[in-house]
Amino acid sequence: MDEHTGFGSLTLKDFLARLAHGDPTPGGGTASAVAGSMGAALVVMVTGLTLGKKKYSDVQDEVQAWAEEAALLQKELRDLADEDSEAFNQVMTALRMPRDSDRHRKARTRALEAATRQATEVPRQVLRRCLRVLRLAVELARAGNDNAVSDALVGGELAASGVRGAVANVMMNLSSLVDEGYRSDAAGEVDRVEAQVSDLLDDLRAAAAERM
Repeated sequence: MDEHTGFGSLTLKDFLARLAHGDPTPGGGTASAVAGSMGAALVVMVTGLTLGKKKYSDVQDEVQAWAEEAALLQKELRDLADEDSEAFNQVMTALRMPRDSDRHRKARTRALEAATRQATEVPRQVLRRCLRVLRLAVELARAGNDNAVSDALVGGELAASGVRGAVANVMMNLSSLVDEGYRSDAAGEVDRVEAQVSDLLDDLRAAAAERM
């Protein structure tokens, strides 16, 4: 999808209708990326409510850096929402390839492995970026505008949901891949990220509870 046909160009009403439709795309992978992008947008909002405020003068440089990182993550996750659906469509294209000869079967197997690997790489990119959004949300829950602590909390919770949705998609695809080295690497990353998310959510919730 290009800039004019991607999910980012849809109204919220239309996007939700697309999710609810019987087509397989957009699906959970796209929704996970969108959740992360929404979380990043809330982080940006909290930075905007903190920058320029005398009360938070001692953290202005840090907040400015967080604002710039969150804005980039918001865009990247929005783009990954489109890429997730595109990757799934490539898998479906490979599945429809002919199998009526050895040559065709081998070509189909190669294409399916490549497409499935790409369909795994996209959610891996999503979970990495959502994890960064969650880290930023923790920082803002601790140091951002007191009046926007709940927004930092919601942003982090959305990012954590994005991670977990992406993890589900990674694990679903790994079961179809032949490359054992790649499968081991991806599964190891999932384990590490899930542990980090659990710890960061504890930190986020504790910081928010202390200031609300």
